[in-house]
Amino acid sequence: MVRNILYSSGLIIMSDEDDERELMEEYMKEEADRAQQEAKVLAEVKGMVSEGYWMDIEEEIRESDRTAGFIITDKPCTDDVEQRDLFKIYISQHAVGESGDSWEGDISIELPNGKYLTFGYEM
Repeated sequence: MVRNILYSSGLIIMSDEDDERELMEEYMKEEADRAQQEAKVLAEVKGMVSEGYWMDIEEEIRESDRTAGFIITDKPCTDDVEQRDLFKIYISQHAVGESGDSWEGDISIELPNGKYLTFGYEM
């Protein structure tokens, strides 16, 4: 029996349940590794900023809905900038979906020393 499974790397076609189990284990490991790496990045950012600054960053992340790919960069994701209370935020986005009322893109939040917390999001 041929089965399909969809995960972040794309559509995989499998031929039996053993293949499905192996692919799911691989996927779960990749997701755990990704989450661990992102937690390290966020911990590093938290150590770079004040408590109030961190709380505002957390709020931006929460408001961004589904997020992924947290990295620290030397440049923002775009030149389009908005000023927040404590920092500048750069948002590169485009509409997705049939109705065009969903958004995805990248966000960069200004950090000290010319660095940026950059991540992808979907809303």
